[in-house]
Amino acid sequence: MRQCQKCGKQAISNEKFCLECGTKLSAIHSEEIGVVKNIQKEDEEHQNQHTYFPKKSPNKGTMSTTKKVIIGSFFAILALLVGGHFIIKSQLDPQKQIANLNKYFLDEDYENFAQSFRFPDETIIDSKAFFNYMESQDWTKNINPELEEKLNEMMKKGYSAPITNADGSKLITIRENNFLIFYKKYSFDIQPIELSVKTVSPVKLDTKFKLGELDTELSDEIKKIGKFAPGIYSYNLTLQDEYFQNEIKDELTLSNTEENKKGLSIDLANYQIHLTSDIEDAIVFINGKSTGKKAQDVNLFAAKLDDSVKVYAVKKGQDGQEEKSEIITLNNKQNHLQFTSVQAKQKAEEEKEANQLAMKTFLSEYEDTARSLFYDFRNNYKYALENADFSYVQDYFLEGTQIRKDYSKFVTDHTNFGFYFYDFKSNMIDKIYATDTTTIILDSTEIFDFYQAEDGTWSYQREKRYTMKLSNNRLFITDIQDRSKVIKNKISD
Repeated sequence: MRQCQKCGKQAISNEKFCLECGTKLSAIHSEEIGVVKNIQKEDEEHQNQHTYFPKKSPNKGTMSTTKKVIIGSFFAILALLVGGHFIIKSQLDPQKQIANLNKYFLDEDYENFAQSFRFPDETIIDSKAFFNYMESQDWTKNINPELEEKLNEMMKKGYSAPITNADGSKLITIRENNFLIFYKKYSFDIQPIELSVKTVSPVKLDTKFKLGELDTELSDEIKKIGKFAPGIYSYNLTLQDEYFQNEIKDELTLSNTEENKKGLSIDLANYQIHLTSDIEDAIVFINGKSTGKKAQDVNLFAAKLDDSVKVYAVKKGQDGQEEKSEIITLNNKQNHLQFTSVQAKQKAEEEKEANQLAMKTFLSEYEDTARSLFYDFRNNYKYALENADFSYVQDYFLEGTQIRKDYSKFVTDHTNFGFYFYDFKSNMIDKIYATDTTTIILDSTEIFDFYQAEDGTWSYQREKRYTMKLSNNRLFITDIQDRSKVIKNKISD
């Protein structure tokens, strides 16, 4: 039988290399082949009889296959450990954390962005709401630069101040945590805000509040909803009154504060739809059905303001006749039911008030002008009479009017009076007012003496009413009438 010249291991077959050390063996002779075959045959018979022989120990100075496997495994494990070390170190690199955050933000990857922060257990996190909140806090210009600065401070000193939101409240706390004994992992911790909700209502109203998967009934008692990550949340408010049910969408911002608590007080009066009527005791009809109530007693909160709801009121008179208001469609929160008869009366009153206000304004602007016009006219009228010359007063009258013609004739007729003279004793204004926005009435009392050679001297007291009209921004006398009987007494012959 052949034997390895190097390690001494015997060859049991016609192998060309030593099974122990791998050295090339010498060629086998024909007689040896027979012996080998007999040995193989005997070995197979022993195996069939389930007889096992212990493995022969290798000679000293050689390495077994087991040792080789153990050594190979050791180096493989060592390689894995070294590679794992660098992988873990890369994954825990704080700068990489910041880079990933920025990438998630720019990509609007809500889920991964939110998952890059650490929240306490039982925190309700709406990734999009949280992302929108960070965007509103100006993540790119404010939050992110401050986060990088505080992270570098933490890595150098082992501590750093928290990152604050726009209100100056603590938003993000950087913490250093042990990881797999040998490593440090930095986390960006955010405290949730505890949300509680209640309603403030002028009447009893069924109200439901829904935020995400949370759905709860509300009342005027405070109800805790849960702890939420900071965010801009959309919620639904379901209102149900005596006539309608409506779901209203609204928005809520949950932002960190000193206490990290948010109490939402929903004032249902903000959703109330008010009805008023020209006639207070008229009965309101909604979509053709009587409510049996007056406008001020109808509590509407849930009607949709989209012109789909029609409302009118009916008033029954003492004669049994019904008067119906105009039909309105609800499209805002303030609604008035108008009755034609009432509106006509109100319109007349409003026009009267407006006219009175306009007259008052006109009078205040032209009253002094009217007073001056009267006194100037009386002074110049004396000269016109004494000289029988109408030109002294012609400009006080509108050209072409009858009063101008009458006074022109009266003044010029004095040329036939012989010797005469006037002595104007007193010109007093008793009252002045406007009758429209272009007309002023001036009441006066005028006392004067008139002497004529043929008839002597007479004393006159006359109460007159002057009508003055505005034309081209100037007042003119359009009429002069006696308000009462002229008092005339003879003084001397």
